[in-house]
Amino acid sequence: MAMSGYTVVNTDISKVVITQMKERHAKYPNLAYCVSDCRDMPEFRDCQFGHVLDKGTIDALLCCKQGTANVMRMLQEAYRVLQPGGSFLLVTLGDPTRRLPLLLDPCLQWKVSLLLLPKISVACQAYVDGKPINDTVKPIDAEGPYAVLDPETIVGLPEGVQYSNYFFAYVCKKQPLQLPQAQGQKAQLPDGWVAGSKELFQKLQKELGLPEDLLAKGRRTRVMVVPAGSAAAGLHGTQRHGSSSSGSAGAGSSSTQGTAAQQRAASMHAPDELRD
Repeated sequence: MAMSGYTVVNTDISKVVITQMKERHAKYPNLAYCVSDCRDMPEFRDCQFGHVLDKGTIDALLCCKQGTANVMRMLQEAYRVLQPGGSFLLVTLGDPTRRLPLLLDPCLQWKVSLLLLPKISVACQAYVDGKPINDTVKPIDAEGPYAVLDPETIVGLPEGVQYSNYFFAYVCKKQPLQLPQAQGQKAQLPDGWVAGSKELFQKLQKELGLPEDLLAKGRRTRVMVVPAGSAAAGLHGTQRHGSSSSGSAGAGSSSTQGTAAQQRAASMHAPDELRD
């Protein structure tokens, strides 16, 4: 994921593990590491992440005393740090009879779907010494997804499926943000979502050189995105800051002639909820 351009934050309760991983993957600037207890993560704000991934942590917690209580605390934290519409992906040994009662707790307002990950049959296994020349994992031909309605109802699941032949992945999608449809109505946005949106905008503002007052109340602006090195790149500054009496920002038509194929224009209007 990091090599594909994603920013990934990795957590572990062990400081030793985090230190080792930081050193091992130092060449990847978009990989971050943080010592954290998955049951209580105050270092992360509400709605901070678009996706959360767990592979095996829940399985380990269930082997401890008060396992179910610890798992529920972890799931509630995963739900809290997810953005509206974000997904929690759980890869586990636990079949639906054991995991769905946890994932479908009423306090977790998400929709769950199931993927079956076939195991390699014993007949196809071979035991050899040494390390594979290429340890890159090939994509798994998963079966599904199957929509989960309740712990006992999985839509489309083949009858007589043998759970012992599979590993399991559960995709839990948090409910998206419901914005008001009627004029004059307002919705209370999650504090963490607002903070995260502002943080993202400030990052883009810095990278693209956008006006500092772009989120000012009532401000509408047209931002011209020009590829670096193009003939119009030198005009980008005047295009961005030119304004009219209506509060719009743009460029005169003479400055953009001949560059339409190299530019994209976007009209941006900041919602009230994101303004200070």
